[in-house]
Amino acid sequence: MIRRYPVLINRSFSRLFWASVINVLGSNVTYIAIYWAYSKTVGVTSLAVLIALTYFARFVFNLVLGPLSDRFPAKPLMQTLLFARGGLLLGFGLLISLAHISLLWLMVMSVILVALGALYELSSTKLIRDIVDEHDLSRANALISIVYQFGSMIGLALGGVTASLLSVGRILFVESLGYFLGFGLLGSLRTPHDPMTAIAKTGLMAPWGDGITFVLGKKWLVSVLGLAVFSNIAITPTITLMAPYALDVLHGGSQQYADLEIAVTGGGMLCALVFSKFRMASSLLPMYLGLATVGESVFMALFGLSRHIDASLIALLGVGAAISLFNIPFITILQHYTPREKLGRVRAVLVAASTGVSSISYFFSGMLAHRLGVTSTILVFAVLGFVGVVTVLLTRPFHQLDFTQVELT
Repeated sequence: MIRRYPVLINRSFSRLFWASVINVLGSNVTYIAIYWAYSKTVGVTSLAVLIALTYFARFVFNLVLGPLSDRFPAKPLMQTLLFARGGLLLGFGLLISLAHISLLWLMVMSVILVALGALYELSSTKLIRDIVDEHDLSRANALISIVYQFGSMIGLALGGVTASLLSVGRILFVESLGYFLGFGLLGSLRTPHDPMTAIAKTGLMAPWGDGITFVLGKKWLVSVLGLAVFSNIAITPTITLMAPYALDVLHGGSQQYADLEIAVTGGGMLCALVFSKFRMASSLLPMYLGLATVGESVFMALFGLSRHIDASLIALLGVGAAISLFNIPFITILQHYTPREKLGRVRAVLVAASTGVSSISYFFSGMLAHRLGVTSTILVFAVLGFVGVVTVLLTRPFHQLDFTQVELT
């Protein structure tokens, strides 16, 4: 069953929500400012290398920083990360304003920011579990999903505007103030858990391998990983082939490409907004997960079969909604059934593995598109994802979990 509730859940979560808004907006504005400064000095190829390095760093840090998120209590760790990002931006902002520095240092700063951001996201999953009642976890995850989707879109737009109006040094200085504000918001947040207990449980350094061992030892977690991997395979063309699709299939240009990207983001935001207003019944979490994974493949197939902009936009709205629908029960199930002291490592392993497969898929999608064409490649990935997802679901991966233990209705 589903019932309607107020938009924000409690005061502690409200503070986390706005701190996350600041974090997401700041990250995107900062990256755009760095890319803009870099693009004015070097060529397109070098800029592409920088962007690729940023995404690769995100994959690596998600892989290796899981133990740190389990080693330290979530709230003080997230405060430290926000303060560190603010201090880093303030220092670089002043340095750029007062002296000329090499662009290499901007690259170093961007990689450090990626590491701090990855650790913030891993810790956020644990903090939500601490401050939100189990009945409201799905709503909390939906609200955070809105932050990352809407915040990313607005952040990129703000980054473009500020980069044209202000110098990089001033942008970094202003952004640092935002992070210090986020630090203060988290400082007023209250958690029910004793930080010393959390440290005692994890020891000096939680072994990274425990995350892999725990995932491989649980059939349902292996199945969740399988669903994530095959879902990412199905939606690979939304990352790599949107521009070629707009040019070669729709015979359009940059406007059509932008419309396609907005459709994916808009579908995800609408879905997250709907589920932020309701509590999901825990017994229905596996059903939502299954619907989302199958839906991604089906809507991607419809996208590959469409030849007109209207049909393409409708299909991509469905893809975006399915992606968002997957993320909400995915995180909620992990929060319910993963021991708190292992949650950071387990999520890190799942994210890193699925991201690694996605990186390989990105490479092969370009090769296949060159040989088979854009629409045929989209259909190939949609079918591969569908077959993989259905195979995993047929094993009944969640039948051993007692979803009546925490009834969310």
